[in-house]
Amino acid sequence: MRTDLLSSVDAQAVASAPDAPRSPDLPPDMLRRLDLGPERPTDLSPPDRPTDLAVEVPVDLKAPLPDLPPLRDVMPDSPRDLPPDLPRDLPPDRARERFFDLPADLPPETDGSCSLGSTVPCGCDNGMLGSKICLPSLVYSECGCGTEALMRVKNGLIGTWTGTVTTPWLPPYHVTFTFDSYNHYSAKALDGNGSPALYYGTDNDSPLKRYDITDIQANGDATGTIDVCFEVSDCGRNKLQAIQLSADLSRLKFYFNYVEQYGPLQYDLQRTVP
Repeated sequence: MRTDLLSSVDAQAVASAPDAPRSPDLPPDMLRRLDLGPERPTDLSPPDRPTDLAVEVPVDLKAPLPDLPPLRDVMPDSPRDLPPDLPRDLPPDRARERFFDLPADLPPETDGSCSLGSTVPCGCDNGMLGSKICLPSLVYSECGCGTEALMRVKNGLIGTWTGTVTTPWLPPYHVTFTFDSYNHYSAKALDGNGSPALYYGTDNDSPLKRYDITDIQANGDATGTIDVCFEVSDCGRNKLQAIQLSADLSRLKFYFNYVEQYGPLQYDLQRTVP
């Protein structure tokens, strides 16, 4: 009887007690975030993440790649395997730098000498193409520069000439000239009348006896200069006029007036040595 009474009293006390505070209702996703217990799911992807968007790989692309052929050394095993026209230190596919051969009509040099009167091309400081000529000493001259017509005269004069000089004061007499480069000459009188080849000056050789062919006139005649020397160091420059060279390069004519006042001294020469 006492036990039933206590149970009834306890039930009434519980029923009459005020309501205990309750936790607010939280959204399921928030409860999931607050759940840090050992039962936390391992999949942390958002619940709304689509799982059916994976790209389907074609069957043929899933097949394994074929084995690649082994690497092969493209270089020859030894320099002897290189083509014969390639240097040993260059890959076989690199073009070899070639040198231009001399034209076939150029005379070959033998033992450092050249063929008298032969010419070879050369470059000039002004960009023009000049030429070197083989001198009587069998070596090539310095580079002579000028137009084709001018170079014809410059090259054509090289050699030895013999003929006559005509002056206003004496009968014609025989002389010889040697133009041994583009700018040096020697000249001598052959008759023994006491007059030098240029009438003025001396026949003695000198490195200062210089000449130059400088221009071509409209009529085809060339002009230039010639130094008349009295002593080794006493020379004066004079103008050469009407320089005419025959088509076969065998005859030469020119004249000059000494210091542009006395003359003219006229020369008519034949080639004796090329």
